[in-house]
Amino acid sequence: MKLGSLKRWVFAICVNKTQREDDYTSRPSIPIFAIALAAVALASSILMSYRGASVYLGLATDAYGRDIMVGTWVGIPTAIAGALSAYLAGQDRPKGLLRNLAYGLIVANLLIPCAWGIVVLMK
Repeated sequence: MKLGSLKRWVFAICVNKTQREDDYTSRPSIPIFAIALAAVALASSILMSYRGASVYLGLATDAYGRDIMVGTWVGIPTAIAGALSAYLAGQDRPKGLLRNLAYGLIVANLLIPCAWGIVVLMK
């Protein structure tokens, strides 16, 4: 048997092997981690935006305006990143708890930039 034909035979076995979702042990934990990441992003962006919006509206004082900058420059991108993470977690998933939770976190994370739009219109 020639060496070249053996290499082709091994390559054909590797290519034709079909793997099911059960073959991957870490696959179910990846969307769960993305959901947890989106939830943490939501909580942190709410905290940053709440303090920044209260300073922006004049309800609280901040001598240097740091809370406004943190709320807008860090809180809004964090919420968008959380929405993106939740979208990727719910993508190509069957209908169920994980997908519903992902879509709920998408909406909740995208409400943070909308809330900043309302705060700008209030002032």
